[in-house]
Amino acid sequence: MSIVRRSHPRRFLPLLGALALAAGPVRGQSLAGRSAFEVRLGAGARVHAGTSVSTGGVETDAEAGGALFGLGYMRWFDEADALAVSMEVRSMDAGTRVGVGGVSVHSGSVVAFLVGLRRYGPRSTFTSPWRPWMGVEAGATVGSESGTDVGPGVSVRASSSTAVAARGSLGIDRLLGSRWGLGFAVGYTLMSRFDEPVAGERDHSGPNATLSLSFRFGGG
Repeated sequence: MSIVRRSHPRRFLPLLGALALAAGPVRGQSLAGRSAFEVRLGAGARVHAGTSVSTGGVETDAEAGGALFGLGYMRWFDEADALAVSMEVRSMDAGTRVGVGGVSVHSGSVVAFLVGLRRYGPRSTFTSPWRPWMGVEAGATVGSESGTDVGPGVSVRASSSTAVAARGSLGIDRLLGSRWGLGFAVGYTLMSRFDEPVAGERDHSGPNATLSLSFRFGGG
């Protein structure tokens, strides 16, 4: 038996709207020279969980793919341009197999490290609490796989590999005063393929949608 669920960016829209309205009216804030940390929660584009039973034993597996969660750092050079640095978990996989030959446990993950630029605009929004933007980022992703087999003996395996990644995004930030903010972004991440499957896949390219909470600090 298996369950496959695909998420859609629209699942975030009611939550984003409710949070923004709950914040009430807020005047625009200057972002020039300021910095911010972001915590991001993503809508997994691919979610799978299942259990299979055969003459060879019982196998369980759970997998999630897409921009799942991450951390970001922003630095505004001026009102229109900002540096963006991010780390995000894009895929995770874990499973167990129990059979006549023993027990096998495995896990895998894909983590992306990206650096890029955001362009805010138009200029008419610089005095508004709503700040639309577009961004491009590039960097590397690290895929890790590990497992343990208990058989007549015990063996432990681990491997890692890297891939190149690039992403284009469109988003909007909602300032909630001088310190806090909400954000929503959609985009597409293009990655080179891993040599071997990591977290169930060789190719982890795909769309992403994230909701973020940010804390701003520094001059401005």
